[in-house]
Amino acid sequence: RGSTLPAYVGLGVEYGQARSFTYTRFYDDEGPRTYYFGGLLRAGFTHPVLPRLQLHGEIAQSVFRAHSQDASLASDYHWLGRSLSLTVGVRAVVFRGRTRRE
Repeated sequence: RGSTLPAYVGLGVEYGQARSFTYTRFYDDEGPRTYYFGGLLRAGFTHPVLPRLQLHGEIAQSVFRAHSQDASLASDYHWLGRSLSLTVGVRAVVFRGRTRRE
């Protein structure tokens, strides 16, 4: 029986927002609001090392459009961004489903 290397690929959508503000009894200020929206492509693998231990690797690339608006400065920015992430690690399998043998 040969060892297999389960691999996967996937597409996704990303959305996020960040707001900055300060509200106190003596001072109120609102900073920039930033929103981003984009797509994600990821690929990875898992390789069993022991019955409940797996080696894991993944690469994810995203491209997004962002918009930031700062009311106090009357500024408005738009830009295109990208992000790349590489992950290598060890996974511990805590719960594994059972399959019925026929």
